[in-house]
Amino acid sequence: MTTPAPRRPLRPILAACLSLLASGCFTIPTYAPYGEHVRLLAPDEPAEVRRVYRTWFILGGLIPLDNTMPAEIIAREKLVEARIIVEDTVQDAGVAVVTTILLPLFILPQTIVVEGNRTPHPPTAGTGAAPPQGAGQPR
Repeated sequence: MTTPAPRRPLRPILAACLSLLASGCFTIPTYAPYGEHVRLLAPDEPAEVRRVYRTWFILGGLIPLDNTMPAEIIAREKLVEARIIVEDTVQDAGVAVVTTILLPLFILPQTIVVEGNRTPHPPTAGTGAAPPQGAGQPR
C-alpha cells in the first residue's frame, strides 16, 4: 500500500492569481508640457488649483484609453507651478476587481491629482534658496 501524497492547499495559489489579475502595470508619465517651463512644488507649498482625474487603461495597464495625463492637465489649466500625485484609491481597486475577475475586460483605472499655481509664488521657508543680501534694495 502506498500512502497518498499530501494535498497542497489552493488558497495561496488562488490568492496569487487574484492579485496578479487585479494589479496593473500602467505608467503615468509625469512631465511638463512641451516648450513650457513648470516649477515643481514641494509637498508643503500652497497650491491654488487642485484637479482630480481618473484615467483608464486596458489590457492590464498597457494602453491608455483617454488623454488625462499630467502634461495635458498642466497645459489646460495654464499652470506655471505644479505637483502631481498618483493615488491608489479603494474605488480604483474595486473597479479593477470587477473588470478583471468578474468581467474579463482588464480595464483598470488610476487616480491622478494635479495641484498647482497659475502665477509663480515664492517658495516657502526651507524649500528654496535665500535671496542674496541686498537684493531688491534701491541704491
